[in-house]
Order: sequence, then structure tokens, then C-alpha cells
Amino acid sequence: MARFLYPAYVSIHAIESKHKDDDTKWLTYWVVYALFSVGEYFADFIVSWFPLYWLLKVLFF
Repeated sequence: MARFLYPAYVSIHAIESKHKDDDTKWLTYWVVYALFSVGEYFADFIVSWFPLYWLLKVLFF
């Protein structure tokens, strides 16, 4: 849940700010998050064979 709430909160503040650098940063986060989510949905069976996948995913995000 924390991987969603904090980025959502910061994304709202980034959109409301006048600087565009933070908008790009958080938009990139959401694109990567969506790609991983869709990829995991279709590759759940294969991903379950890698014991450290979830740990590596948490560290990546």
C-alpha cells in the first residue's frame, strides 16, 4: 500500500507545483509501476519461480 499512497500524495503536489522536473519524475514512476503491474499479471506463473523477485522489486521501487 505504501508503494501507492506516498507516490500518489507526492504526485499530486508535483502536479500543483510550478516546476516541471518533479512532474517528469513522478510520471516516470507511474509508467514503470504500470509496466511492472501488467507484466506481473501476465507472467505470474513464471515470476513465482524466482524466489528473490519480490525482494528485488521492493528494492527497485
